[in-house]
Amino acid sequence: MKKEEFARVWEKVLHGIVVISHLSFAIVGVSIGLFNPTPGFCYITAGPYGCKSNPDVPCPFETTAPYFYEAFAQGWIQVAYVGIIVTNLLIWLSVRRQEKRMEKYRTRSAAAEQLADMEKKSSYARSVFIQSILYVAAFFLTWSWATVFHLVAWTTGRSVPWITLLINTFIPLQGFFNAFIYARPRYIRLKKMHGDFSFKQLITLVFLPQALSVYEEEKGRRGTGTVAMSKPNSLSTLRNGLGGTCSGSKGVGEEDLLKPNEAENDLTLTEKNLNLAVDEEQ
Repeated sequence: MKKEEFARVWEKVLHGIVVISHLSFAIVGVSIGLFNPTPGFCYITAGPYGCKSNPDVPCPFETTAPYFYEAFAQGWIQVAYVGIIVTNLLIWLSVRRQEKRMEKYRTRSAAAEQLADMEKKSSYARSVFIQSILYVAAFFLTWSWATVFHLVAWTTGRSVPWITLLINTFIPLQGFFNAFIYARPRYIRLKKMHGDFSFKQLITLVFLPQALSVYEEEKGRRGTGTVAMSKPNSLSTLRNGLGGTCSGSKGVGEEDLLKPNEAENDLTLTEKNLNLAVDEEQ
């Protein structure tokens, strides 16, 4: 199947299945009272909270809530685990095949253009593979704690507070992790284009591209200021050097200026050299 056909047809179909099925689960769960509060979050469980330990309180779904949770939530997380592992394995195999083809052409002394094109494709494939691995790592880091919580609750029948804390910490951070992973290729491109920028400036440019004009303007001002500050220093050095050279052991000072007949030629020569130096620096 070609990539264009998959993007045009099957990608939309798969997105539709995911959205419709999970909306259906949410609507059904709310309508029959499956979602109930817990100390850490609200999810599919018997309710109200604490009804299992209080025989005087009715406890709907006391025995069936774990099965609903598996069918409506945790089971799909496990399917996502399997799908992510399989798809990333296929990506790795594709990169591996590309690398092997490159090695074959290297040993056969292929034309430079053909080898360069294959190296470009291989580099792109490696970048895609690294990017996908980062997305997988973010997904596992976010949802593994929910899986551990489910397994502990399933086997022991109790909730562990520190696992609940980890769930509440990491699940809201999935979008944060994905945002930085999504921005990573742009950061790499900007770092190649602007190697003199700091890490803070590059991160700012990743999320606020309009800041580039501000940084370029500041960089230009700093460069102009450096040149302007260096001119007086070089000119003063030249004045001192020429003064000492033209007047013997001492520079052109007040005593020489009071003797115009004696210092006239030295001052004329110094003035001409200073003008020449200014013209060269400008």
